[in-house]
Amino acid sequence: MPGIGSILSSITILKNNRRKKGSKLEKFSQTTTSKFQNTRTHHNTKKATPEQLKAIRERLQAENKKRKKQQIILVFLSLVILLALFNFLNHL
Repeated sequence: MPGIGSILSSITILKNNRRKKGSKLEKFSQTTTSKFQNTRTHHNTKKATPEQLKAIRERLQAENKKRKKQQIILVFLSLVILLALFNFLNHL
């Protein structure tokens, strides 16, 4: 049977490469702990009062309402311009 020797040697090479490779989990844990360990020292220790949270919530809701209104107006104007353009092109 020709080729069996080359198949067996390639299987052996693959096994040896797998042994040298090591665990992906070990490599991941080594790289993540050394890189990000020093950058996570700053913690936000400030606590917001219920009044501040309510003010923030109301401000965000007002901003979202304003943004939503602007988006609706933009879509409406875009549709009007698009329809006018199609109407103009159809009458040419």
